Parts: sequence; C-alpha cells; structure tokens
Amino acid sequence: MTKSISGSHLKKYTALAVCCLGCSTSVLGAGSAHVHGHGQLLIAQEGQQWQLEFNLPAADVVGFEHAAHSEQDKQRLHNVEESLAIPERVFTTLGGNCEVAEQDVDLPGSGHHEADDHHDSHEHEEHADHEGNDEHEGHDEHETQHADVRLRYQLQCHGKLNGITVTLFDIAPSLGEIDVQWIVSAGQGQAEVSPQKRDLVW
Repeated sequence: MTKSISGSHLKKYTALAVCCLGCSTSVLGAGSAHVHGHGQLLIAQEGQQWQLEFNLPAADVVGFEHAAHSEQDKQRLHNVEESLAIPERVFTTLGGNCEVAEQDVDLPGSGHHEADDHHDSHEHEEHADHEGNDEHEGHDEHETQHADVRLRYQLQCHGKLNGITVTLFDIAPSLGEIDVQWIVSAGQGQAEVSPQKRDLVW
C-alpha cells in the first residue's frame, strides 16, 4: 500500500531538512515538542524533486497513542493508514504538474512498531482501570510515552510548484495548526497552516 522513500533520496532530504530547521530554530523551539493539536511540516526542493515530511501527534491523527489492542482500535488504525496512503487526503499542490513518486506512512502500532507495542501493552493495561478518573488520566498522559505519526512524500514536478493546500485537517479535526518550514529555489521561510487557513504559498 505504501512506498518507502529510497535511502539516497532520504539522505538528501534529511540534509536539506536540517538546513531548513537550522534557519529558524528559535521559532521551532517550542513547537518541536510533542504537543497535541500541533504538528510540523518540512518542505525541501532539489531541482524537480520535492520532499514533504509531516510530524504529527498520533492522538490527533489516529485518535489514541496507546497500542492498538482492541479490534476497534486496530480497525481505526487500518482506516487511517488507508486514508493517509492517498496523498490527496493529506495535501494538494498549487500548480507544478506534480506526481507522487514515493511515499512512506509511518504509524505507531503498525508494521514494524508491533514489537514495541507488545512491550508497552503491560504498562497501558496497568492504567486501564483508571480511565474514568480525571486525576489519573492527567497523570497517565505525562507518564505514557507520546507517539507521533510521520508522513513522507516525494514529488516529481514538471512545472513551477507555487504552494500546497493541506487537506489533512479533514482526517484529523483535532489538529489545530501545523508549523511549516521550507527551503526551495524561490527561497526559504516559515508559516502556519490551520483548518481555517490551509493554503501555503511561497
């Protein structure tokens, strides 16, 4: 269903992303921490190739951060994974005549994370009896390791890409904002997109 970004392309993108992050660390400082309702997006261009990498709280995208034990949780995880595998459900391009060359959808509790989920299951089961208690819920939220969703898309564009529209908010309605940083041939910058302001133009 999903396609992995090749190692060479990912290394190139990682270098560009590090550069992009370095250009505005003061702004990203607070946002880089795991905060529910708040995500990050890095965009980098190399010639006709574009890389988009989303880093999002699992609680907003999947609806939970614990391991998917119940059939309902597993079905929810499966449905979200299928939705995210359709790039148009995450973003659309503004110009550029682009096509998605490669993509990677990395969900906690899916695929290679299963072993980690099994390890964490006992910890979550110990807290299961306290789900109805507000005091315990607040405590568990700090004690439980936060989980993130990472989405990576590589685009091949045959024209000028002017920006993107983030459609992910329809899948994750509790996601309030995404901090975006980009380094492209037109320059570098940062902005914020939200359910009310989904278009990003550079």
